[in-house]
Amino acid sequence: MERFFLALAFSILFLFSCSDNDISLETKSNNISYGTAQLGNLANATVEIYKIESDGSLSLLWKETTTSGERLEDIGKFNLHLNELEENSFYLYKVFGGYDWD
Repeated sequence: MERFFLALAFSILFLFSCSDNDISLETKSNNISYGTAQLGNLANATVEIYKIESDGSLSLLWKETTTSGERLEDIGKFNLHLNELEENSFYLYKVFGGYDWD
């Protein structure tokens, strides 16, 4: 079970390191990093951010809804909470629902 969550965590890290992924990264001047939920951009999708505990269990930290808007670049944004995450810990970003715009 622990190997599964480690593999999952490394997959998430891989997604953030790729340029063509399901969650893109954008940093604003106020030091908040925003992700974009994508299939096309997903408006009004639910984002749940979990900490993966050492025993493999998940602890829900934040639950948000992605943005909607008039322009594609305004749709699907959510706070990644990067400045609130602990170093040497693993996290799971779960995105579901919403409306696909592309």
